Amino acid sequence: MNKPLLLFGIIGIATLSFTSAAEAAVSKPNQYLETYYYDQGEKIKNQSPLWTKEKKGTVLTGEQTIFIQQNDVLVALNPTNGTEKWRFSKGAIDYVEFIDQQLFIHQKSGNLSIVQAATGKLLSTINTGKIVVSGVGADKSHVYLITGEYPKKSIVAFDRKSGQKKWEYKRDESRYQSIEVRNNHLLVHTVESGAITQGYVYALDLQTGKALWAHSGVSGPIYETNEHYYFEYSGFMGYLEDDMFVINVVEKKTGKQVETYRYKDPNFISKNGRISYPAVDRAVVKENYLYLAKGPKLYQYDITKDPSSSSPYVYGNNIADDAYNGRYEFVLGPYDGKAFYISGERLEGTVLGKDFVKVNYEGISNPITTIDAFDNGLFVGMTDHQFVALNIETGKALFKSRMNEQIKGTKVVGNTIIVETEKQVNAFPLPKELSKLVNNNQPLLPGLKEADAKISINGKSYDLKTKPVFVENKMYLPFRELFELLQAKVDYNAQTKKITATTSKSTIVLTPNETKALLNNQEVTMEKMPFIHQNVTYVPLRAAATLLGAEVKWDTGKRTVFIEM
Repeated sequence: MNKPLLLFGIIGIATLSFTSAAEAAVSKPNQYLETYYYDQGEKIKNQSPLWTKEKKGTVLTGEQTIFIQQNDVLVALNPTNGTEKWRFSKGAIDYVEFIDQQLFIHQKSGNLSIVQAATGKLLSTINTGKIVVSGVGADKSHVYLITGEYPKKSIVAFDRKSGQKKWEYKRDESRYQSIEVRNNHLLVHTVESGAITQGYVYALDLQTGKALWAHSGVSGPIYETNEHYYFEYSGFMGYLEDDMFVINVVEKKTGKQVETYRYKDPNFISKNGRISYPAVDRAVVKENYLYLAKGPKLYQYDITKDPSSSSPYVYGNNIADDAYNGRYEFVLGPYDGKAFYISGERLEGTVLGKDFVKVNYEGISNPITTIDAFDNGLFVGMTDHQFVALNIETGKALFKSRMNEQIKGTKVVGNTIIVETEKQVNAFPLPKELSKLVNNNQPLLPGLKEADAKISINGKSYDLKTKPVFVENKMYLPFRELFELLQAKVDYNAQTKKITATTSKSTIVLTPNETKALLNNQEVTMEKMPFIHQNVTYVPLRAAATLLGAEVKWDTGKRTVFIEM
């Protein structure tokens, strides 16, 4: 299954340009390795589309189907050959949405048709009246619509079985932008005008439409836990001078704001505390990490922790801010362990944690309009209407193709690349090497490094088969080697990734990327979490050994861990 790169809380819009490079790999001392491709396109294979279809409206994609609106008709196509699977044609269409394998098609006649995406079977029809629809949300019981036109927009709920209108919510001067069913309420994103214009988020009760709580000056959420939303602050007053980014942490149930996280620019010295705008190029959330891009630097924070209590890990910290002529702009990532930048006139994929290890991408000779990543593929559209498909690991271009108009974006459906332009949809075969799954689910590991160390258990020294790794000065070992040294019986569930270690006194259960653990069936929290690196699961030595009842001491001079069981 193709896994796209997901970006949240993106700030700013990039206009990108670079010139690429000649095919040569050069090894240098100090782990300095770069792959260069100098071909700007002259020798890259030209690829003709498998098929091309005209579009006049929305384009949506499912797992094995592409849906194209052509004025009054919605057509479902096989992505491989462009043949028609089914079509919906019951009058002029003004809005289409894809939710949970169903299509919600609103017609100008005032009917909302709910269609099974795989077969085109009509499941139900709701008469909404002759209203304009600009947004749809749904659960098993209700359909929620953004209706009307500014300044008289509203949100209306309909019962899915009876088709009856259940409630309507509206506020004067509100520009409702999107709605989604989330955590037993309807989350509404809107912009409201009055003395000032600013963003709002409302939580509405699903049954009554009553506003449970609201927050102004925010957008998002960009992250959530079981109890909290993390909203990007975007108030009209701007930021303090040394703020790079601000997050408001809000209780889901009550809407109470419980924390404000202010991410300060560590290199900025405020002189007068003036208000300004966000001082980052982009903000991206991946797993539980927040990445703030500013020029050649990428600041990584644990988003669940107050930034005032810990320093960020900084990638690119040995690159001077003024080291490059022109722009040095973060445009994509983290993905495949890389952050992608425009540096001078090149697109670079810098390996995070190894600032001098990078891949340069070929085939780009004009400013970039779109850049997307799926599995092992990087897909780039340029201002000259040229499209290039690249191997994300090597930087090699597999093929190029020139479109007739501006490229809007790329998606991968099955074994087909779908390139959308202003008025067309073009399909290309996905090269086999680009369908390889990348390991993009685990959090990145700031400062991970191997180091020599010894281990002593009850006074006896042991040789480690695998070098321990250190992350933020904490030692980690492969779980099986550690627990077997501690005379524990080890069990590993390959499906859930859960690790169970049992001694005569204790049983612990650990899960990669989670600080929550079980000790004798009771939940406990560890300071550090296990992680997977190069297909090996590492556990924090001190935390894991302590849970099994051991005492752990570290002797820096002897570079030895002393464990007493």
